[in-house]
Amino acid sequence: MVENPRKQPKQRRSEATVEVILQATARILVDFGFEKLTTNRIADRAGVSVGSIYQYFPNKQAITTELIRRKRRKLLSGLKTALSQQGREPFAVTVDKLIRATIAHQWAWPQLSRALDRAQTFLPLADETRAFEQEMGAAILSFLEASNLPAKPEIARDMIAIVQAMIERASLAGETDKDALRDRVTGAVIRYLQPA
Repeated sequence: MVENPRKQPKQRRSEATVEVILQATARILVDFGFEKLTTNRIADRAGVSVGSIYQYFPNKQAITTELIRRKRRKLLSGLKTALSQQGREPFAVTVDKLIRATIAHQWAWPQLSRALDRAQTFLPLADETRAFEQEMGAAILSFLEASNLPAKPEIARDMIAIVQAMIERASLAGETDKDALRDRVTGAVIRYLQPA
């Protein structure tokens, strides 16, 4: 069963406390991994009491799940913004916007993205993950259709895989030039979608 937050913060001070808890959790996940994550360690890193954590989250799984959900919402929002002008702008411009949105999302904290991907394996998020992947796939399918390209699920999956793999490999290699990476990824996607 997926653990959800106990209550939503309603005041600024409460929102700030939740943010501090989430940021501390993110740092611990990056530094030590999910296996070493504990509410005591989170409280210590966040500078709050364990009781404060339990006001908002029942356990470390719920905190990590909230981080994953936020990451996914942010990526989907970026993709939808990138696609907002599809069909009214050149194909290559929309591809470039999609790649920019994905790089900006992954590059914000690449170590956290990898840590959350690993943490997912410990959490009962299969249904949410499937829904997230379907929503991403639907966004890409709408782009393919608006671009008069074959709107096939396998093409959408390939496109997502190309983008994610290239960005992740660049991140692992320590690349810092986002523009050069964007040019390579955009070129790869365009060549895949329009090989002629």
